[in-house]
Parts: sequence; structure tokens; C-alpha cells
Amino acid sequence: MCTIPNLLFHLIHHKLYVAACEVRRKALLNPHCIFSSTIQPADALHAFSRWPTAFNAMTLTSNTTYTPTHRPRTDTSFEVLVHTGGWSSEFELPDIGARMKYGSGTVVVLCGGLLQRSKKTFGEQVEWAFTMNEFMFERTGTDMPRWSYLPPDIQLEQRRGRE
Repeated sequence: MCTIPNLLFHLIHHKLYVAACEVRRKALLNPHCIFSSTIQPADALHAFSRWPTAFNAMTLTSNTTYTPTHRPRTDTSFEVLVHTGGWSSEFELPDIGARMKYGSGTVVVLCGGLLQRSKKTFGEQVEWAFTMNEFMFERTGTDMPRWSYLPPDIQLEQRRGRE
């Protein structure tokens, strides 16, 4: 399941892919760098030694009938969504007025917190979300290359008014 998202990651944002691999390497060499009250160094080392992807977070959702319109957390800079299962869904990006069929095998690549999204599912489905979280870069002292910027003083609604 991780091969296609990794390949897309490598092709679409090579600098971030290389930096993400560096985060993984540093975490393997020093699991204390990602230590927190919930992640012990031995657990971190065990997880990172078996982690199958350059992404540092992965979420699996199944049989969710409706995901309300939302904008992901701001520390998610890059994500690949992979829809599997026998039923189709409808994926919507209301900020740009896009609505598309989201059937089994569909892959969507997004700049994390840039666009709102929602999803309606018709039947059984599984969605894999591969994401990058900034805190892992911060904890390992690795620079995180960007691929888009939203200056804090310019909101998305203001940008739309100028187009």
C-alpha cells in the first residue's frame, strides 16, 4: 500500500521526500529526539525500524459514511489519500468548487491545510491518508522544505477576491 504514495511523494516534492527520509534516519539513530510523554524511545525505535514509508504519519479510516467539510491541521503540509474498497464515494473541495467521484484505486494528492474537503461514501470503503507532520522535523532538527505558502495576513477568502 505504501509504494504508490512513496513514489508520488518522491516525484511531486523530491526535496521534502529527501528531508523526510533524513527525519527517519535521525529518529533511528537517536529515538530520544522524538521522545514525549506518550512515545518512549524504545517504542519509537521499534516503530521507525519497521515504518514502511517516507511519510511520518499514516491514518486508516473505514466505512465512514460522511466526513464533514474541514481543513486539516495546519502542521500537515503534504498528504496523499488512497481510496480502496468496492464502493464509490464523492470527494469535494469546496474552496475551488470541485466535486469528483472517489472510487476504489483513486489517489488524491493535496497540500495539507490549504483546501477544505469533505467526503460522502456509498457503501464499504477504506481510505489511507499519508501525511507529513512538522513536529517530527522540529524534533529531529531537520529543515522542512515547503511547496506552498499562505502568508498569515492573507486569508484564502481574500486571495479569491483578487482572482
